[in-house]
Amino acid sequence: MTLEKQILIIIAVCTMHNFIRLQQNGIQISPRLLSTEAEHAGSFLDVDAKKFMNQFRDQLANDIWEYCST
Repeated sequence: MTLEKQILIIIAVCTMHNFIRLQQNGIQISPRLLSTEAEHAGSFLDVDAKKFMNQFRDQLANDIWEYCST
C-alpha cells in the first residue's frame, strides 16, 4: 500500500472519530429533527440518523477498498 493511500485512510478514520465525538457531545453536524419519543430517548442516534450512518460507513468502506485495490 502506498504512503498516499495510508495517509487518506488516516484522514478518513480521524474524520469519523471527530464526527462521533461531536455527536456524543450533542453537537449536530447537520440539521436534523431530534426524536422526542420515549423509545428513542436512550439511543445514541435516532433511527434515521443510524440508517444514514450505516449507509455512510458502508460507502466509505467500499470507497477505501476500491481505492486501496487499485
